[in-house]
Amino acid sequence: HAGSPVHAAGTSMTRIKPVLIALACGLLLSVTDRQTRDTIVANQQYAEQAILREMVPGARIEIEEPGYRLYREGEAFARILPVATRAGYNGDIKLLVARSDEGRILAARTLYHRETPGLGDVIDDPEWMSQFVHMTQSSDWRLSPAGEIDGITGATITTRATARAIRSVLTP
Repeated sequence: HAGSPVHAAGTSMTRIKPVLIALACGLLLSVTDRQTRDTIVANQQYAEQAILREMVPGARIEIEEPGYRLYREGEAFARILPVATRAGYNGDIKLLVARSDEGRILAARTLYHRETPGLGDVIDDPEWMSQFVHMTQSSDWRLSPAGEIDGITGATITTRATARAIRSVLTP
């Protein structure tokens, strides 16, 4: 009989099982996230430290908010600053940019992005990023052929966002 209490209880139990499974999965994901969070942060910091050492070889690096201070032979000569822009084609682009105290770009490296693989991900390439070395506020920051920046064919949004973010460290 469809209206009997036994039938109603059975239907109720079949609805509860998926809910319990979903709750168990959610709990498992939460526990896993908490257990791995410190390891993920440590790995990100290790990767950032490797990039810092690569950017300006031979420099002594000290943490100085908002980034890092660079020293050679005991003299401060530059800073490495974290820069982020939300203007990438697929969202955030996070960079580290080394700027001399005289206002020149010394190096730039990408920490994070979600740009299109095979197009916008060229911003990961240190060789492509090297075009910004020695640029100043008064350099021609337009894309070639009019300016000094080698644009990425098919990824001008990524190129412009990256160039603007790098240039932003030169503004006082």
